[in-house]
Amino acid sequence: MAKIVGTDNIRSTTTQYYTIKNSNSPLTFQYINRIDADVDITVEATHAEDDSFSEAVELMSRKTVANSSEDYDTMGYPWDQIRFALTAASTPSNGTFKILKMGE
Repeated sequence: MAKIVGTDNIRSTTTQYYTIKNSNSPLTFQYINRIDADVDITVEATHAEDDSFSEAVELMSRKTVANSSEDYDTMGYPWDQIRFALTAASTPSNGTFKILKMGE
């Protein structure tokens, strides 16, 4: 089973954010890119209820998920909040991008 963390019909190059709270470790996430553009992902985490992520630690700097492909990442430490920043490399015209939290 997998729980959807975020899904979006991305239609611009503006960064979209998705946040999960109270994560237990380890967590594996699946990225499913079904839009017609590559998507760059950056992952940040914090140990505080820091909604602005001013005290965040970067867990993964810019990973590209190519259009019509899938990828996975595992976060191995418990975090109070994890935030995914998604940015399309070019303006997409169709499709969706999903982030799934595996194991739920």
